[in-house]
Amino acid sequence: MKKIPSIMIVVWGIAVLCTLFLSSCKRPEVLDNSTLVNSARNVALTFGPAYVPFFKEANVSDVQVFKKEDYGGDGRSQIRKQIGRKFYTVTFTYDSTAVKFNFGFAARVRIWKDTGEPLDVIFGNGWGRNFFFLSFKEQTDHSANDYEKVASDSIVKVPLQTVHEPENIWNSNADNKQDCLSTRDFLTNTEKEKIKELASQVPDSIRNRFAVLVDKWNFAIDHNPKTLYSASTYSYAKLPEFIPLKSMGKQIVPLIMERMINPSDFYFLVLYEAVMEGNETNDDSKFSKSEQIRAIRCVKKWLDRTF
Repeated sequence: MKKIPSIMIVVWGIAVLCTLFLSSCKRPEVLDNSTLVNSARNVALTFGPAYVPFFKEANVSDVQVFKKEDYGGDGRSQIRKQIGRKFYTVTFTYDSTAVKFNFGFAARVRIWKDTGEPLDVIFGNGWGRNFFFLSFKEQTDHSANDYEKVASDSIVKVPLQTVHEPENIWNSNADNKQDCLSTRDFLTNTEKEKIKELASQVPDSIRNRFAVLVDKWNFAIDHNPKTLYSASTYSYAKLPEFIPLKSMGKQIVPLIMERMINPSDFYFLVLYEAVMEGNETNDDSKFSKSEQIRAIRCVKKWLDRTF
């Protein structure tokens, strides 16, 4: 009989310890809607700031469950282990009478219920980013709840594209267009021809070597995990394949400019900065809406100095 009180004390102690442990691990069952919207907005500001001015309303979904089909049945472990986790979807609508995107929203952000961290973001043009392989914090150095401290200068931002937007920015007839964009934010047909003319003057031996090294660099970008899941174009400059390109020096600048005519090749900006040692890009272009716009402005500035 004397053992009963002792056993009860032990059981009580274990119960207390279990309670404390569960309390320390406990997550809020329901995230406040304002917190969800604020976090989602910060994610959008970080990766697609050009879409934020078009936000109309923020709609928060009920709790959803992540399924295998959510990512097309992708079997990679980083995605597979998320199956069964609960999340919320924050959808930012827009005024379709003022602008038209390919999707029915300006941005959509999904946030994990248990951690409050973003799962992925997709914008109205269909582009986006997921945080399975590198979390939002790993890609930006800060939490989605603290946008003011997010190191976003070098983050690759999704360009603004409406149903008609590509023609406004990159159209060869841009000389004759009047639109809401600043004239320094798109390349005219005349400017493109000047760039091609200058690039054609580079000796064939240099052009050929440049093309070979660019192919190797692009292959590394597409296959190296450090760049494949990175939000920063500056990670491209850390690849071994970047070194021989940089060593070619200023003689390849016209070839870099020729590449940056193409909207998808804006990341050649990091090569230009490396070749010029950053001296030619220390201007207000660093505070433009996106890396794509900054690349355009650098091309235009270079042309102004050349002619």
